[in-house]
Amino acid sequence: MFELLEIRNNAGQGFYNASSHVTLKNSTVRNNGAGVDVRGAATIAGVQIYDNAGGGINSTSSLSLDNSSVYRNAEGVAIANGQITNSRIFANAGAGIRAPTSPITVSNNAIYSNQYGILASPFAGNSVFTIANNLIYANDVAGIRLGHVSPSAYE
Repeated sequence: MFELLEIRNNAGQGFYNASSHVTLKNSTVRNNGAGVDVRGAATIAGVQIYDNAGGGINSTSSLSLDNSSVYRNAEGVAIANGQITNSRIFANAGAGIRAPTSPITVSNNAIYSNQYGILASPFAGNSVFTIANNLIYANDVAGIRLGHVSPSAYE
């Protein structure tokens, strides 16, 4: 577990992890080339991630993001699988949340002032994408844009 860190002013990623599971808690990740890049399962809780030139969080595995703020990055959170709860995701130049491969759960968040609040195209098979109890507003293009890789799409 990594806790009570301030990670700032790095040319590359502020925090990079490729191991099987990592927990980052009660920390600040700011002013880096990219914020947090995780390749294995990760739990991020109580973390402020902001002012990174690239994405705030890029997760290619399962991510649990809770009680955190992700703002003023090129993109907020790119998530392959997992859940985002009780967080604020705002003022990112691109999508606040991007889910390009698998359905995720997004609940009890404030998502605002991004290009897209939630941008996803994960609808394959019988997968379930859950968006519940969120405040989504003032995004430039769309609050929620869900596409499908097959001929039908929901936007």
